[in-house]
Amino acid sequence: MRWKDRIGTFIPRYVPNRLVAGIMRLLNILHRTSKKQVEKNRIHNTKILMENADTLETRSFYKPDGFIENQSQWRDVRFGSKYTMAYGGCGIFAVYNALIALGKKPDGSDMVKIISELEQSGAVWGGKLGIAPYGMRKFFVRRGYRTHICYSRDKSVIGILGETYDTFIVTVYNDAKNIFRFVHNVSITKDERGRFRGHNCYKRRMLANGDSIFVSDGPHPGLWEAIHRMSDGKAEILSVIGIKAE
Repeated sequence: MRWKDRIGTFIPRYVPNRLVAGIMRLLNILHRTSKKQVEKNRIHNTKILMENADTLETRSFYKPDGFIENQSQWRDVRFGSKYTMAYGGCGIFAVYNALIALGKKPDGSDMVKIISELEQSGAVWGGKLGIAPYGMRKFFVRRGYRTHICYSRDKSVIGILGETYDTFIVTVYNDAKNIFRFVHNVSITKDERGRFRGHNCYKRRMLANGDSIFVSDGPHPGLWEAIHRMSDGKAEILSVIGIKAE
């Protein structure tokens, strides 16, 4: 087995989740997106998401009236030191979607602000590795929400978390056997019947005309099931953030 394959297997299986999350936080501190770059991104993203809000181009990938499922179509929105939202914005989409689940109505202006805030407080290695769990949790703590972050993979622990909190942001390894498939952040919501749906999980639905659209994943009977349905069943938990409505 090559050294890369050994590392790819070893980290998800044997390195504690809390330690991995701590390293992600450290990489945010050591390599922050510069304030100058954050401002450049803000100006650019404002033009894309607000000044052009009535154009067909903007409407084709973003409508501020529901959950965002289509990360791959956000190639024109900038994020971090030199990346795009299509590349590394999953944590920002997870935060945005969680706000919707909590009863808020974020729009293009809010998205620009979320990107700018998390570029500073959560982007890992300038955005190359997405957003750290710490940064996403801190976003909600700052706004007065009650939160809890869990690093356990125990099914019963995740089940209790799913019963206790109103909505969730989950960070998973895309492949429990390969760290080089990186991690993904998603929002998982819970409806009034206690069913769970994952958002921005790369799930598509075919339409009658042969086209396809991005949709949520679910419903699932529990938070555990919603998490382990991701990546065709290959995903593994790194962290789960529970958020309680105000």
